[in-house]
Amino acid sequence: MSLNFASKFSIAAILFSLIFVSLNINVSAESTPVPEESSSPEAYAKYLESKTKEFGLASSASDNEAKEALDAFNLLNRDEQERYLSTINDPEILKDIYQTIGNIKLDEDQDAVTEELYGGYVKVTMERNDDKGFSVQDTFEETADVNTTVEIAAVNVVQLNIYMQYTTENDPGQSCCTVSSVNSTSHAVVQNYIPIQTLNATPREPYISGDTSAIFSVLYTLSLSYNDISVTDGSFVHQLTGTGAGSSFAEITNRNLD
Repeated sequence: MSLNFASKFSIAAILFSLIFVSLNINVSAESTPVPEESSSPEAYAKYLESKTKEFGLASSASDNEAKEALDAFNLLNRDEQERYLSTINDPEILKDIYQTIGNIKLDEDQDAVTEELYGGYVKVTMERNDDKGFSVQDTFEETADVNTTVEIAAVNVVQLNIYMQYTTENDPGQSCCTVSSVNSTSHAVVQNYIPIQTLNATPREPYISGDTSAIFSVLYTLSLSYNDISVTDGSFVHQLTGTGAGSSFAEITNRNLD
């Protein structure tokens, strides 16, 4: 018995739908493209090894962060390395990490503060490295120095540093001191061992607020790269404040990392 046109059309539509669904399944099952540097444990170890050579012969192993990251990565077993790579290649996990970074704060009475994600598998730490200031007659030379670090599976993968050196003076009209000048500042992306991401830093001009505080901040823009296409994914501000009394505090504020 021959099929009429409507029946033939229905069968054709069903076959087309099945083919379309099958194609969609194949596409969705494909893994998200990742950088060659983090495509396998061997490739990532080679990538970290290349980073160790950027420091040159003048850098010792103790202060070579890339060497320390490589050693920590090599201590992981194969399954742990695979999980680590899945973590640093996952944009959603990176977004969670940077949302945490965008809300971390180090108060004057804290030497360090740590926030944990995924049951402690990821840790974000802000830590003070201030040196004790020295005095010259009625003036004091103070430093404020803070590192913010991201650790994944005991491997330090991101480290941001912000530093400021400033002068304070005794003020007979106040209980302590005033800030008279900001003498030098610096900032650095000390570590970024996540190949899928780029962190661009734009320092802002330091300034004195109310004669009692010196403030320096850096704007960081986060970009994620897929197949040689870079997409800006958000930004945050790393701010450092030094007080006339010689104490300091720091915070990172989320600009648009939602």
